[in-house]
Amino acid sequence: MKSSHLSSIIFVILVSSSLWSGTEGTIRGAVRNVEGEPLIGAQVYIGDLGVGAVADMDGNYFLINVPVGTFDVTASMLSYGTQVVSVDVIMDATQWMNFILDVEAIEGDLIRVSAEKALVEKVTSFGLLQATYIVFIKSG
Repeated sequence: MKSSHLSSIIFVILVSSSLWSGTEGTIRGAVRNVEGEPLIGAQVYIGDLGVGAVADMDGNYFLINVPVGTFDVTASMLSYGTQVVSVDVIMDATQWMNFILDVEAIEGDLIRVSAEKALVEKVTSFGLLQATYIVFIKSG
């Protein structure tokens, strides 16, 4: 009788723990440049899910509550290249993913700006010159 009661309790604990276990995982790591310096403010995101994070003062980031599955994680920063890595997210586990970004020039289309203006402007009207006189009278 005690054995069946104990096995029932163990069964209930196992079933309830599996019901309350998470269905999400975490991705964390660091973003650094090729010299190993942290890239403060680098963006790390999963475009398919619309979730992302920004690297902190030490270059570390955390993506929490990521559904289980395989996702492309992108790290980018202005003036640096972009790196995309595929990550398998496992239930109730943390996946470590570090990024190293290399300096890259920002490319764009060439824009030419020019203007023309005459060196001397012609005056079409003359303004009137006004003068104010102050008279001091010295008395006696």
